[in-house]
Amino acid sequence: WEDGDVPMLSHKEAAPVCPFVSGMMSDIPPSSAFSALASTPSTPPSTSLRGNTWVVESHVDTDNVVVYSEDHGKEVLIRGCRGFQSQCSVTIRGPVRSVVIEDCFNTRVLADAVLQSIRITSCHHMQVVVVKETPRIVLKQTTSCQLTVCPDAVEGEIEAVSSAGIVVKAVPASSLPANASPEMMLRAPVQNQVIVPDRMITGVRDGQIVTECKAI
Repeated sequence: WEDGDVPMLSHKEAAPVCPFVSGMMSDIPPSSAFSALASTPSTPPSTSLRGNTWVVESHVDTDNVVVYSEDHGKEVLIRGCRGFQSQCSVTIRGPVRSVVIEDCFNTRVLADAVLQSIRITSCHHMQVVVVKETPRIVLKQTTSCQLTVCPDAVEGEIEAVSSAGIVVKAVPASSLPANASPEMMLRAPVQNQVIVPDRMITGVRDGQIVTECKAI
């Protein structure tokens, strides 16, 4: 992952005539948005529990941010994290109800289990790994994002809106030990890769990852 933009390269290899690849449409965020992502956060880094929500924000080049959750009702908000010299990494230990990721750049999120939803908005160059329960995932205005999941645990659909370079890597449960960690998912020898087109729905049907048009 550190050697290049894996999702975008995969997107180009799988769909060379895609308008995002051919230049008819741009996979780069608007200059103002990209400048914001590439700038140092204006607030100091912090990790704190606010009510039922763990708020992780403004970490830069930090590879050891860890949130521990023993309560299924907890939520996690990851906001404004940046990886300039090295990838920023946030690990969520234990099940949480939902995860929201906003305005992050070059950030990895590793989660044991998410029960209801994952939302990724206005992010670039992301990596998200979920081992167990994986609910509905929605990506908006996000480019270059690699999602690593276990198809046996996917309980919802994956939708990309105004996004490009979204790749799903599926790791079969049979290739993992019983108590696999997110780190083990990344090192798994068997990974099936699927490109998630914009405005399409991707889900698991009869053990297979299927992409179809969104019903209007």
